[in-house]
Amino acid sequence: IAFTRNQRFELVSAELCRLLGRREDELLGQQAQLIFASNEDYMALGPLVNDAFGAAQAYVGEWPMLRANGSRFWGQLRGRPVDPAAPEAGTIWTISDVTDQVAARDRLEWSATHDPLTGAANRKALDLRLARLFDSLPGSLPAELVVIDLDHFKPINDSGGHAAGDAMLKAVAQAIGHCVRAGDLVVRTGGDEFALLLEQCTHDAALRV
Repeated sequence: IAFTRNQRFELVSAELCRLLGRREDELLGQQAQLIFASNEDYMALGPLVNDAFGAAQAYVGEWPMLRANGSRFWGQLRGRPVDPAAPEAGTIWTISDVTDQVAARDRLEWSATHDPLTGAANRKALDLRLARLFDSLPGSLPAELVVIDLDHFKPINDSGGHAAGDAMLKAVAQAIGHCVRAGDLVVRTGGDEFALLLEQCTHDAALRV
């Protein structure tokens, strides 16, 4: 828990000091910006807090934060004005370490749009990107869709087992990824089938790829 006024710490709890790896006297009187991982994040926070308080609501958000030793963590920030009618009265904040929750959520979001074997995007991700592309027509042109179906894949599984087949699929996904730009979408659509979505790419350039 912390109390800030004029964007400076006036009261901090022992638990907050432990979380940040700082003594109380290292925080008191310091700008709250001190604990944010980037100045840009801190500058972006202000309007969001003002909007929430202006709507008579508490502010809740997650931000990368900084410990005294330079390590970062995801902090869930909750804030309420002491007196909604008098902003100068200060703000009560609570900060919780939600690093594990954010990581778990990121893994879940990643798995929803990626093939777990090869790390390539999956059909859902392709559908989403195609929908966005069609919604942006004609400004999203030129764009090309390349569909790849591997030949002679079944004998690899039959002779070497599924481990060999899996290794081949991973190698194919990596090989495709090395041939395209970072923003292009490499997709495993299923089995031994892959696709490439090349946005802002001419037909001749796609043929070269």
